[in-house]
Amino acid sequence: METDDLNDENTYDDEKNYVISVLKGAQKEFDNDKGADVEVEIITEQVHWLRLIAICCWNFGVTFGYNAEFVLGTPIFVTLGMSRFWTSFAWLAGPVSGLLQPFIGIWSDRTALGWGRRKPFIAYGVFLGVVGMLAFANPILLAKVIGLGGNKNAEIFFAIAALWILNIGLNIAQGPAMALIADLCPQSQQKMGQAFSSVIGGSAGVICYFLGFLNPVYLFYASIVVLIIFTLPTLIFAKELTLEEIQQRRKELGVDVDSEEQKGGLVELKDGIVNMKKPIIILVIAWFFTNMCISPMQFYLTDYFGEAVFDGDPEASQSTSGYENYLKGVSYGSLAFAINAIITVIVSMLIPSTQKIFGVKIVYITGQLIASICSILVAFPFFRTVVASEILFSLFGILNAISNVIPYSLLGELISKKECGVYFGLFNAVQVIAQMAANLSASTAMAIFGSTTAGMFVGGIWGFIGIIPIIFLILPKRAQSAEEYKENIKQKINEEVTPN
Repeated sequence: METDDLNDENTYDDEKNYVISVLKGAQKEFDNDKGADVEVEIITEQVHWLRLIAICCWNFGVTFGYNAEFVLGTPIFVTLGMSRFWTSFAWLAGPVSGLLQPFIGIWSDRTALGWGRRKPFIAYGVFLGVVGMLAFANPILLAKVIGLGGNKNAEIFFAIAALWILNIGLNIAQGPAMALIADLCPQSQQKMGQAFSSVIGGSAGVICYFLGFLNPVYLFYASIVVLIIFTLPTLIFAKELTLEEIQQRRKELGVDVDSEEQKGGLVELKDGIVNMKKPIIILVIAWFFTNMCISPMQFYLTDYFGEAVFDGDPEASQSTSGYENYLKGVSYGSLAFAINAIITVIVSMLIPSTQKIFGVKIVYITGQLIASICSILVAFPFFRTVVASEILFSLFGILNAISNVIPYSLLGELISKKECGVYFGLFNAVQVIAQMAANLSASTAMAIFGSTTAGMFVGGIWGFIGIIPIIFLILPKRAQSAEEYKENIKQKINEEVTPN
């Protein structure tokens, strides 16, 4: 009898251990089935649309700051006496500082503050951005303060230093802020969240560029006020899960959090790159060429209007018609940016529905094709009139909207919540690397051919090349909810344990 009891107990233990091993195997199978297949959601609650708007409000302030930079950046440098070739190197401040984003993303992933993982970085980045804007608007005054008034080298130094501070601040804020939607929204709301963000960013562009058209002198001061006011709703109403709460939810799904290896920032960044899945790799390549297409327009549009359309001269004396024509061109370039931003807002609202009708790839390819054709056409004298140029560069708003929604929403669906910081940081780093490459290729073309139209033309060529990876995008399947995940594990256990 004792022997039978012992055998029964051993049999029970064997069956129990077998069930546990099957459970672990099922868990591992579903955990590893990411990328274009399935991902387990730890966030299932829908975010109310009012709170979603508040989460995205930061984009109004940051976009306003970037747009003010695009409107006034090149004119500030050339009026201080820098050539366009060297101005292109000054613009490297933005892309190079953007390389901080993967590290900021990793750092924010691990931040265990009660305020949240992302919001401390948003607040600090905005503070630096405000300091940079104030300094960039006053390089001549700063030179006078240290007793070097009238010294062009000192003025240029302060302008470049301010541009670095401004871009470092905005990049510190932008990466973690972009990850908020992926953090706080379930997969079913990812496209809506990115569409909201794009509409808000596009609205900032409309207002900023119209102000630039009317009177660009005080644009940076307006940017300071806007950046502060519109960051506050995000900081107040974005209810983040703390790192402890995220780990607890993962534990409830059976993840052995305690045994996970804690890696250094560089190691985690390396692993993120080395272990990047094929769907993400193709998306990153498409994203790279999209930004290669857009960047020359962003950096040189107002300069293009001042020089190529209005035949102005930024280095002429301020009392001459050449200088006045250049400033008039800058204003009309800002108007083109404003119309561009209006189109961005309208298209952003249409993207969720058009994606359902035509599919993600068709929508993305259409936007890239339109922008590429517009960039090529400015090389022809017929299209260098005010009306033609306004139309061509306004149509860029279609690709601006698409690039603000589709790539980010796809990335949010292809990665897990615990990877948001590192992958959104890498994604934004790819963007700034593309900006550097586009800036270098555009400035080289402008130096060879002596015109900003050459830089625009090069951007169009990159845009056509970028259509190829979009064609081969691997789209994500619907994510599993936590309940579906548990049901799948139970089904797997039943299939393994139940005798045939």
